[in-house]
Amino acid sequence: MIDNLRQEKDIDIAELTVIQTNPENFFCETASNNQFYLSIILFFCFLLGHVIVSIFAPPIISHHSQIYSNTAHNGNSTVDIDIKLSNLQNFHRFVGVNGSFYRSDKHLPSFDYPVTVSTRVNYLNNYSIEDFDSLLKKSYIIHFDQNSILSSSFPVLFHPINNFNSVQAKITIDADLSKIKDFNFCWIYGNPTGVTTSRIVRFIMSFLVFYFLMAFLYQINFESDKFIKISCIFVGFSAVFSVNPIAILLPESISAMITDSLMLSVFICSFRLFLFIQLDLIRTNKPQPTTFYLAGIVFLFSIYALIDVVAGFDRFHLINLLYTSLQTTLDSEKVLMCADFIYCVAVTVLNYFAFKQTDGQSHRRLIFLSIVTGVTVFATIFSHIFSQVFKEILDTIIPLNIFISFHTTSTAFIIFLMQGSTKEYQDIEDVPHDLDVDDQVGDFELLNEDDQMEAI
Repeated sequence: MIDNLRQEKDIDIAELTVIQTNPENFFCETASNNQFYLSIILFFCFLLGHVIVSIFAPPIISHHSQIYSNTAHNGNSTVDIDIKLSNLQNFHRFVGVNGSFYRSDKHLPSFDYPVTVSTRVNYLNNYSIEDFDSLLKKSYIIHFDQNSILSSSFPVLFHPINNFNSVQAKITIDADLSKIKDFNFCWIYGNPTGVTTSRIVRFIMSFLVFYFLMAFLYQINFESDKFIKISCIFVGFSAVFSVNPIAILLPESISAMITDSLMLSVFICSFRLFLFIQLDLIRTNKPQPTTFYLAGIVFLFSIYALIDVVAGFDRFHLINLLYTSLQTTLDSEKVLMCADFIYCVAVTVLNYFAFKQTDGQSHRRLIFLSIVTGVTVFATIFSHIFSQVFKEILDTIIPLNIFISFHTTSTAFIIFLMQGSTKEYQDIEDVPHDLDVDDQVGDFELLNEDDQMEAI
């Protein structure tokens, strides 16, 4: 009888040793349904806020149209038009004008329209002529689409801004003006406020990531899920340092531009590497990847980071230094588009198999990471592929700001939902037990032989 009780004691202790009240050590798994879904709603509210800011923020390239009525309707005619733009500053970087025509009847069929244009331009600083250009006559073929009253545009002038604050231009047009109702001249010039707004938004979001990261570090315990927690710390710090504050103060500094592009690319690469590995760990139900697998994935994402650095620097260089419109696709961006497409397909397929092959563990973590996958894939396709097709939005901060802010916000909420939710479990010796087996055995031995037989 005594041996049986001692065996039961050993079994009880063994069972108590493996019992855990909470196998998941992440807030997203232990939070109530209301807390979890409220976090998801708050996440989408942040994303919606970024979209609204991007839409209503100042553009990178400003456009200002001036329309003049046509007073000549007698077939082939020559008209002179005086246009002027004032209040220019050196930080506008360049000024240009594109011309187009409005026809009187939009129901006319499509046709090509020859026009000859000559221009004389004066560049003034406080009403004093600093420079002038006399542009020779140039012939263009403009096109009217069917059921459209506005023609395609033709260039009139383009000049870097250097110590002048207003432009006066006399434009002479030779064409058949019998069907032309109005002349449209669109001024274009750089607007540094748009880029500064984007960097300020990134700077503010880095503080949000930093706040969640400090809360994450305060509760961290490396006794379980060590690799996942270290990965969260790494991607969190890369997000915090993804913006160079000097680039906000000195937007035309080449060194600030290079570091800003480099830091942003490191963050994007770190985030995508983190997301890819986390989905694969959930799929395989492993605490960490093998060394060989990790080395291969890091190598592939390092190649992507190099492509992103070059493309990002070329785009920032185009925005900050060159005197041109942004509606162009650079060679490095074409390579980046291919790399982005491959990543989007790969991470979407991996997400599918993570849902298909998971054994039910980390269910909420998989749901949120799937939401993050969808959000960031959308941001990538919209900002790096869709915007290159519909080039008009390249003159705004919409593609750049949505891409960066969606990734930064996703990082902040990943860290928030994957923070530790409970203290680590104490050793079994520290937990009081209601049953003291040794005491019961000792009391049993004190019984006399008759009492022992009765007990048996």
